[in-house]
Amino acid sequence: MNFYIDEANVASIQTIFKLGIFSGITTNPTILKNNGGSPLQTIKSLLEKFEGDVFVQCTSEDVSDIVKEGKVLNSLDPKKVILKIPFCPNGIRAAKMLVDKGIRVTLTSIHTLSQAVVSSVVGVDYIAPYVNRMENGGISIETVLNMQKFLENEKSKTKIIAASFKNLQQLEKVMSYNVYAVTAPVALYKLLFENALTEKAIRNFNSDWQQIDKKEWVI
Repeated sequence: MNFYIDEANVASIQTIFKLGIFSGITTNPTILKNNGGSPLQTIKSLLEKFEGDVFVQCTSEDVSDIVKEGKVLNSLDPKKVILKIPFCPNGIRAAKMLVDKGIRVTLTSIHTLSQAVVSSVVGVDYIAPYVNRMENGGISIETVLNMQKFLENEKSKTKIIAASFKNLQQLEKVMSYNVYAVTAPVALYKLLFENALTEKAIRNFNSDWQQIDKKEWVI
C-alpha cells in the first residue's frame, strides 16, 4: 500500500510528510485554486521540497494541446512528475499518445468499471477512482474492488490510486481492497492517530513505566 497527500499547501503537507510513509503528492486544478498563488510556482515548490512523485493535471481540452501541455509539465522533472488527464474521449486519445512516448499518465475522474477497463486498454500507469463522489452518485464503493479484481486478473500495468475521500470509513474500506495506493488530505490522515483506545493504551504504558523504580535502560 502506498500513501499520497492530496493537497498542495506546503506548510500543511510538512506537518505529516516527515512521518516517512508518503510516496508523494497529488494535485488537481481545484486543489491548486484553493491553495492560491501561481499554480506553476506551487508545483515547482512541491517538486523542490518533497521527495516522491508529484501528480499534475493537464488543463487543456484539445488532444494536441493536452499532449503539448503534458510534455511541458513532464519536463519540470521527468523522474517525479506524473500527469493526470480526465477520462474523456480527447483525454483518452492524448493519454495514449503520451504513454507511447514513455510519459507516465493517470486517467482521473474514474467512476465506473468500464472506465477502468478502457483505461487499462490505453495502457496508462494509474487510474484515480473518486470514492466519495461515487457514493454521492449512488455507485457502490465496491466498484473499486471490482476494478482491482479486473486489473489483477488481466495482469494489467494499470494501478489504482483511489481519491476523493471524506471520512476514515471510506478510506479503510478501500485500503482493504489491496489497491496500489490511496490519496487523501492531511486532515484525514491525522484522524488515523485520533483513536481513543490507542491513546488510552499509550497513557497506560507511560504510567506503568513511570512506576518502575529501577529503570536502567538503553538510553
